Amino acid sequence: MAKALCILDADLIFAGPTAAQLYGWEVPFSAHRRGLFTVCSSAHPASRASIVQLNKGAWRVIPIASDGEHIDERNGCHVTQAARTLVDCALLLPFVLALVVWDSAFRLTQVSATDVLRAGQRLRGARERIDRLLEYTDPRSDNGGESFTRAVMIEQGFQIPELQVWYPENGNSGAHRRIRVDFRWKIVGRDGSQRVVVGELDGREKYENPEMTHGRSAIHVAHDESQRERELYDCHVDTIVRFDFSEVKARQPFITKLMKAGIPRFYRGERNKRCAETVVFPHIDKVNE
Repeated sequence: MAKALCILDADLIFAGPTAAQLYGWEVPFSAHRRGLFTVCSSAHPASRASIVQLNKGAWRVIPIASDGEHIDERNGCHVTQAARTLVDCALLLPFVLALVVWDSAFRLTQVSATDVLRAGQRLRGARERIDRLLEYTDPRSDNGGESFTRAVMIEQGFQIPELQVWYPENGNSGAHRRIRVDFRWKIVGRDGSQRVVVGELDGREKYENPEMTHGRSAIHVAHDESQRERELYDCHVDTIVRFDFSEVKARQPFITKLMKAGIPRFYRGERNKRCAETVVFPHIDKVNE
């Protein structure tokens, strides 16, 4: 729809989740339910008229005020710069959706935390949201589903896992193939003992999408998953917890699985932490002030 509008009015500037989509970042479908997001410009009143004429109640356009920052071009449309787009997504979307966009943007775009902080410095209420997203953004997240899952963990106060961990960890496959897991927690008990829990986000695509099954039947895929679990247990993994996206969205089934697996949960007045030392990423150069 945005590209079609650009044909009618080349002066339109898209922002927020619409701009994020045009950048090619991962954007949850629900982020688009409020309609298209554009920069409000009094210099192009005809733009508003063409949108109203084309709209006819099918979708709404949400204007975002612009202070004249530079714009970029993506997919044949004018969009706000990457940093400003991230700030607008932080302000417009709930944390669990915004983190999906931010993980993807920092993985795919050469944007820095300094750029984002500068873009949001004059916007009311932006700093707190920016700081929270910068604290938890992790470009190692493999896809939007994993980002959303981690955001729910954070929102619900669970210990934050390591992402995309390879087994065996020494890099020498030996008798094992190399296996990458979605999430890993190292949990230290009060007696000093340590447990390793692996989390896997499953989906129907794993069993139905030809690009993921590689010609194997669902039975063969399930057999390979069982073999994979055995190999992980051989690598000193203590517990494997599997969940699908519907459970994550519903919250309670997901929460129940994490609690049964013994993942620490931090409550009001406490702070959920990474289970490993904080990793420094080249593009997330958060400025401490």
